[in-house]
Amino acid sequence: DWFPYRIYKVSGDLRWADGQLSIQDLSAQHGKTRLRANLTADLTQQPRWRLQITDQAEDGMRTDEDFLSALPLRQAEVLRQRNVDGTFSVAGALHLTRPGVGLPVTSGWDLLLNAEEAGWSAGLPIQHAFGQARLRGHYDGKQFWSRGTLAMDSLICRNLQVTRLRGPLWIDSERLLLGDRVPRDSTPDGPKPLVA
Repeated sequence: DWFPYRIYKVSGDLRWADGQLSIQDLSAQHGKTRLRANLTADLTQQPRWRLQITDQAEDGMRTDEDFLSALPLRQAEVLRQRNVDGTFSVAGALHLTRPGVGLPVTSGWDLLLNAEEAGWSAGLPIQHAFGQARLRGHYDGKQFWSRGTLAMDSLICRNLQVTRLRGPLWIDSERLLLGDRVPRDSTPDGPKPLVA
């Protein structure tokens, strides 16, 4: 099972026709986490399938063991290694695809992640972080990557407060890169520095 995350207080408008599933105005809860989304799934070519989640919003999400256990092993491992903690909200879109029998689920996302009182370790210990990151990425069943923009309002690093931290970011299965260390993309100006 991909992302076995128990939810309750589920409501929404479900429609099923000819192998096409639609759930509009889905709302659910997991502990203090509240979830909202619209879903469409194409199940017409079993065992292949595709799930599209739009207008997604999770509020009050924590990187607790329930959440980490639901993630693919490699993604959970990276979050555990980085000691990610805090309260997060997530908004955006996500798609999941199983291309065939015995093949791993792949995914792509375009998400806005907001952090409140967050912390993590990425070479340096980050604590009391408030702000957001825009992430676009892909998981191919083995490795994942996300490219985005960091916009932190405030954070503490080694007892020093940093404010208005802005710049590009890259996260993959092995590393977190910021500023001009982010791999080049198709933009002609190249990577931007991290500024505060």
